[in-house]
Parts: sequence; structure tokens; C-alpha cells
Amino acid sequence: MNEEWLKKLTNLVKNNYEKTHLVNPVVGVDIKKWEKLILADDIILDGSIIYIDQDKKDVIAYSFLHQSEKSDTYELGWCGVEDNYNRELITQLTFHQICYAADHGVQYIVGEFDTTDHNAMEVLKTLPFQPSPTLITYQKSNLD
Repeated sequence: MNEEWLKKLTNLVKNNYEKTHLVNPVVGVDIKKWEKLILADDIILDGSIIYIDQDKKDVIAYSFLHQSEKSDTYELGWCGVEDNYNRELITQLTFHQICYAADHGVQYIVGEFDTTDHNAMEVLKTLPFQPSPTLITYQKSNLD
């Protein structure tokens, strides 16, 4: 990925994350820290998908895929879109990731779906994930 696309992607991820945490705002973190968060050690780069507009000017949607502690499991990471008009793209990207996982012999895909994240909820309402206990956070936290 070149620097220009990484910058556009990072800004979109940062903006989407901040929008989903308005009630419990994130501590200010510089753009280089966000890049490190996106390119975490466990990210599967060829299984993470970025959708770019046909004019190749903007990142329209993204969905990240990560390694898990279990060898037969992948984890869905952050997903998002530039605007609500393109929200259906998230499900399409996730389906591609499911195919990617199947092609690599992965048996399970897990995800964390925050109810304040409309993008993640798009995935949850489309795919039949088995629910697990809810975690409720009451304190502000930073991304460190």
C-alpha cells in the first residue's frame, strides 16, 4: 500500500471510530499511531479489503481481517464506509473475507460488534453469528 492510500484509509478509519464513540470519546491520538493500529502485527493484509472508487481518488469502504490465537480462526476487525449510502459494501467485503478464510482452511470467524458502530452492526444483522455475553464499558479509554 502506498503512503497516499494509507493516509486516506487511516483518516477514514479514525473518523469512523470517533463517530462510534461519541458518548465515550477517544483520547486524541496522532495519525501515525492510527497507522500502527491499522497495521497491527496480527492483520492479514491480503485478507483485509479496501474498496476504492472507480476514479481511484477515495477509499469508499474497508474491512480488516486478523489472525486469532487459534489457528483455525480468523477475526473480523474494523469495517466502515465513507458515507451511509455505501454501507451495503461492508457486507460484500465481509463475504469476500469469508471466502478468503475458507480458501485458507479456516473453520471459524469471530467478530466484536459494538452496538454504537453502525458499520459493524451491518455485518451482524446480515451474518448469523452466535451471540456471546455482552461487555459494557463505562470508562473512557485511549487506544494505547
